[in-house]
Amino acid sequence: MRIAIDCRWILPKLSGVGKHTETLLEGLAQVDRVNRYLFLKAPLVNFDIFSRSNQWKLPRLLKRLDVNLYHSPNFMISLMIPKTIKVVITVHDLIPWKFPDYTPRARKTKFNWLFKLIIKRAVRRADRIIAVSHNTARDIQECLGVPAKKIKVVYNSVGPEFFVPLNITKNSNPGKKMADYILFVGRADPYKNLAGLVRAYGKLVKKHNITHKLMIVGEEDPRYPEVPELVKKLGLEDKVIFYGYVEQERLVNLYRRASVLVMPSLYEGFGLPVLEAMICGVPVIASNTPALAEIAGGNALLVDPRDTGKLTDAIYKVISDADFAGQLAEKGRVYANQFTIEKMAKKTVTVYESCFSA
Repeated sequence: MRIAIDCRWILPKLSGVGKHTETLLEGLAQVDRVNRYLFLKAPLVNFDIFSRSNQWKLPRLLKRLDVNLYHSPNFMISLMIPKTIKVVITVHDLIPWKFPDYTPRARKTKFNWLFKLIIKRAVRRADRIIAVSHNTARDIQECLGVPAKKIKVVYNSVGPEFFVPLNITKNSNPGKKMADYILFVGRADPYKNLAGLVRAYGKLVKKHNITHKLMIVGEEDPRYPEVPELVKKLGLEDKVIFYGYVEQERLVNLYRRASVLVMPSLYEGFGLPVLEAMICGVPVIASNTPALAEIAGGNALLVDPRDTGKLTDAIYKVISDADFAGQLAEKGRVYANQFTIEKMAKKTVTVYESCFSA
């Protein structure tokens, strides 16, 4: 097969979809020596994914390249791709569909009717839909009425840099962290519940006088100034670090030096930071929401994200009880190493092949 993968989601500053796309390409290069892959990116593709030109130029390009199958690592596709070319899309979540209040200033919410129309047509046109979790698969069935046989669950993996063993020298202590901080990795959208984490952290500081900083990693979003304002209101400016966007290699180091990762999202489609932290040997506290509970597999401390008191207690438990934190970290590390790049890639190839079976 000649398989075209849309790589225009890989931007200079990687988001979750871009990370996933890069990792998928890495995996396919390792496991598939039969099919031929064409990576659609500049300068081969000189039109934007969201442009009108994409609708008619992409099908022409695919036909000119004699492509058998086109895979978009997100829901956005050209609806004019001929039926002679199989189409696979990956759906990461349906948060703007189910909970538009969780992304109030996103374009998908502002133009929610258009988002719904596009994704409805995309799932109808797709020959197969990859869901990144069973929870997302259920959402696709319930919200979009897609038959289960059309949906295949393929869990995400992480970049190869996360699987590099810790550098341990004769002068280092592998059981000791180099820094004491509570880590959050992600966007600023309200569904990430960063404000809830800041409130819980404020209670920790007040109640236990902890010395741990709260480090927030992720590109700052001017659409959501509420969290920086909350930090000022609570008098935590000297304790909360807005680290901004970092490259993958630097992110790995930040994970490995953290005391705990906290992911208190109100909803997720997968929850990549949970997996990234576990592979780095960091204890994880996550919401007890469906996707995060599924991905953590009983190897994280799960809490109700709306209960600030329980979130506060959970964080204190991990940072104050070294034995508990160590056990949680080791359980997570062993468990997360099953989410290999090779496994994700092989399952994806199986999805491609299923498009041509009866």
